[in-house]
Amino acid sequence: MVSDFRKKKLAYVYKKLYDPKNTGFVTENDFDMAMKYVAKVQGWKEGEIDRKAAEQTMLQIWEGLSKAADKDTDGKITENEWVAMWIAQDKNSMAEWQKQYCKVLFHIQDASSDGVLDVQGWKDLEHKAAHGTMSRIWEGLSKAADIDKDGKITSEEWVAMWTTLDKDSMTEWQKQYCNLFFHIQDATCDGVVDRNDFVQVHVNFGIPKDEAVEAYNMLSGDKPSISKEDFEKLFKEFFFSDDINAPGNYLCGTIKY
Repeated sequence: MVSDFRKKKLAYVYKKLYDPKNTGFVTENDFDMAMKYVAKVQGWKEGEIDRKAAEQTMLQIWEGLSKAADKDTDGKITENEWVAMWIAQDKNSMAEWQKQYCKVLFHIQDASSDGVLDVQGWKDLEHKAAHGTMSRIWEGLSKAADIDKDGKITSEEWVAMWTTLDKDSMTEWQKQYCNLFFHIQDATCDGVVDRNDFVQVHVNFGIPKDEAVEAYNMLSGDKPSISKEDFEKLFKEFFFSDDINAPGNYLCGTIKY
């Protein structure tokens, strides 16, 4: 049984971020506009939120790559280490970072974005990775939520999706969505969300400063900063937990849902 509290949390994100005009539905264009609005209130340049998403994808690839190849853990991957890694890799089971790497390599070379490779490739790496990341979030989201396949996601479909998804095993688009949330709130881009980051972001979104400060204290357990790993746990609590006392409830700067 899904609690009314959890439904209110989910509806809050939907209306606050994607449907501020209360139209009752969200399209891909609305999703894109929401991301542009986030960039605007954060003072980022056009395309910056896409760039941040791309950076996270590239970081995930590097982390997986270095873990597999950098045997002497010196922060460098030599040609010999690179070759040895691919020789030792199970060709029938690609790791997640390798799947991402494969997608990036494809997008690098698909200059015309027509789904096939041509001679115009090998340019605009970050832009293409960013576009692919944001597109995959929308594609995964719409596939999971848009039950009637009308290209629109209603508030009811949004809430129903989160209440039926497996909270113990996030899909790829959910992981990327979590990464996006993290980078929005990591205002200084230092790899953690601290009090100043958190408060700045939510004040920009109209939350009173004292309320945002209180929310951060409850979210972090009074820690000076929130790591990426801890943020992922809090993200899951917000979207999947019915516990009214869960710290993750404060992820959006308030609990006044």
